[in-house]
Amino acid sequence: MGGGAFHHKREYDLTVQGSPQHLTEKEQEVLKLMSQGLAGKEMARALEISEQTIKNHATAIFRKFDVSNKIEAINMGYKLGYLNPAGRRMSPKAYGLSVEMLGRDRALVTIDNKKRSGR
Repeated sequence: MGGGAFHHKREYDLTVQGSPQHLTEKEQEVLKLMSQGLAGKEMARALEISEQTIKNHATAIFRKFDVSNKIEAINMGYKLGYLNPAGRRMSPKAYGLSVEMLGRDRALVTIDNKKRSGR
């Protein structure tokens, strides 16, 4: 049994500011600092806000991305185009994602592992 290709589909409710993954400007800043390996205290100092506020933003990011830790949040940030090596936002298709609208407030997101791994 190898690491074969897979398709993963997930339906999202798009009623929260147009997208379940919509991050506020401050959440985007926290995600970027998170991806640079900064600790909560360092992020708080860099953004001139309290460490508790950093925790609140991180919790909001985890909830919006439906993840449970920093690594998963950073990976989702790359997949959704909030983070990338070139510093530009990329299309979800570049990450093997396709989005099918199921009405005004719902979307079906498909992750194609073949495209993500370049196979």
